Amino acid sequence: MGIKIIEATRGKSRQSTCIIIDEVFQLADKSANSLKLIEHIAIRIQGETKSIMTVIEEEKYQVNKGIKLAEEAQQSLDNIVGYTNNIDQLVYSISYGTLS
Repeated sequence: MGIKIIEATRGKSRQSTCIIIDEVFQLADKSANSLKLIEHIAIRIQGETKSIMTVIEEEKYQVNKGIKLAEEAQQSLDNIVGYTNNIDQLVYSISYGTLS
């Protein structure tokens, strides 16, 4: 674009003005197309970001659910250990009682 403008300024004034105006319009058109492309890219990025956030929230929910299940399993195992100790005590009491 710069070369055309420089060459136009060397020519007749009306012709050079037309060339400069034409170049400015072409530049404005390219700028508008670039802005449309940037807007399209930004919209795609926003959509992808929203999708990623949805996946992250679902994964967070699943992790919390897994933690809760692990805590419940731990409680169940603690209960089993307690019941096993009680049974062990009863067996010991029965065995000790029958031996006496």
